[in-house]
Amino acid sequence: MRSLVGGVILLVAAAGWASADGYKDFNSGVAAADRYETDDAIKLLSSAIGQTDLPAHLRPVAFLSRGRQYFEAERYDAGIADFTSAISDFISRISEFISPMSPATAAKPRSIVEKIVSSVVSFAASSCPNTRTELGG
Repeated sequence: MRSLVGGVILLVAAAGWASADGYKDFNSGVAAADRYETDDAIKLLSSAIGQTDLPAHLRPVAFLSRGRQYFEAERYDAGIADFTSAISDFISRISEFISPMSPATAAKPRSIVEKIVSSVVSFAASSCPNTRTELGG
């Protein structure tokens, strides 16, 4: 009986490990960034972003982290694209909470967030060398 329970636990644990690639790559990417290993961080965070099992609440964080690493590597366009993706993901998550509201009420928070996005993108474009002014499209 113990071996049956142990086998079931191992099977469940193995299934959990197999589905944790996005989360594992995310954690490894953040750790690489903390060690100033820019290229490794970009690779790992790119892998995490590409995984379907990365929890939705970590996607914007992964984009922000990878965007910062792109800036460290002086790849400003890629960094701004990631910051824009992070903000877009964040807006999508806000929309999930706003959607039960009336259209008039729901439009107010979204328009405020869009103004913030516009300000952030304008600031980033003006303060980063070698960056195009047409961002996000």
